[in-house]
Amino acid sequence: MEDLIVIGGGPAGIMGAITASGENKSVLLLDRNPSLGKKILASGNGKCNITNSDLDLEKYSGDKDFLRKVFAKFDNKALIAFFEKRGVILKTEGFGRVLPVTENSASVMDCLSDELVLNKVAVRYAEQALEITRNTKGFTVKTGRAVYETKQLLISTGSCAYPQMGGSLDGYTFAEKLGHTIIPLRPAIVPLELSGNWFHKLQGVRVEAELQIEIKKVVKKYNGELLFTKYGLSGPVILDASLAIIDGIKDNAKIFINFLPLYKDFLAGPLNTAWEFRPEKTVFTFLSGFLPKKIALILLPLLGVEISKKCGELQNKEKDNIIAALLKWPVTVKGPKSYKEAMAAAGGVTTAEINPETMESKLIPGLYFAGEVLDVTGESGGYNMQFAFTSGYLAGTAVKTKRA
Repeated sequence: MEDLIVIGGGPAGIMGAITASGENKSVLLLDRNPSLGKKILASGNGKCNITNSDLDLEKYSGDKDFLRKVFAKFDNKALIAFFEKRGVILKTEGFGRVLPVTENSASVMDCLSDELVLNKVAVRYAEQALEITRNTKGFTVKTGRAVYETKQLLISTGSCAYPQMGGSLDGYTFAEKLGHTIIPLRPAIVPLELSGNWFHKLQGVRVEAELQIEIKKVVKKYNGELLFTKYGLSGPVILDASLAIIDGIKDNAKIFINFLPLYKDFLAGPLNTAWEFRPEKTVFTFLSGFLPKKIALILLPLLGVEISKKCGELQNKEKDNIIAALLKWPVTVKGPKSYKEAMAAAGGVTTAEINPETMESKLIPGLYFAGEVLDVTGESGGYNMQFAFTSGYLAGTAVKTKRA
């Protein structure tokens, strides 16, 4: 009989197992993959962006009150202290991203692996949980190799995103069979497919832009690098905005690209002055001075403006159309790419059924959830990793302090 079985060897499960161990606690960690922490190793393009220096709740979808209570127990400063106390020195880079000074995710994974050994956590690799049932003493967990009994259970299986790295529906299936409510799943931090036949001509073009999402008269804005692809849009700003766009589609959200966000509403003055100063320039040559040439080549014909037209020949209406397009170019989103290309999945076990201070189920005593299996999704930049580590820590602490 185990004191705790953890299903899933990602950041949430590993942290939960480490924190719950000790004081004669018997902890078993089961993972379906041949090695632990695949997403940890891949995080931040292999640099392991573990958290963000600005733990802004607006960067998360989900119940903000729940998240506020969760992070009150173990926030970004506590997570940084956890690693630095164990010899992983961290630094803060652009957009508040926190990562090891080595810029190598192995530094984080090696630390966690050492902690599992030092805390005598039993780890079973390549052993997938197939069935979970409740019994009078706790839970029975059946795998392809054995049947285990445990007093308490932590489900930290992650999401269905990145199936090539072990993502699956397992956690949702277990939770639903145990009586929990699953919020509908959808890809998050994911590239978007567009409708139309123009964007494929811009494949590979990168530009700093502002993305504007208008949903029922509410405008959300995201800034960063945008990448055009053969199917639509990608890049950091798209990945961060993707969930808001996906959720907004059902409410007829309108999506716009602002190619010159620094100018905002003051673009007309500088452009008109420049057009008048060099009237002999072609409009294409002029626009190519501050936009990638390919964008100018696509944008002008779509506006009905000849690329060879001289600036001095532009009609006022044409000028107004060009300015409006640069500041608010409409795009029609068809939908997200698949879970194979999504860095996360939104939806999952509803947090309404989870105690935010312990991660314990409000429905089933002794059952805990942590990480991405829950209906909490952050933007890129360390937010999802922070929630995974935090929720795992809270669950492990609750198990460790709970009386038998």
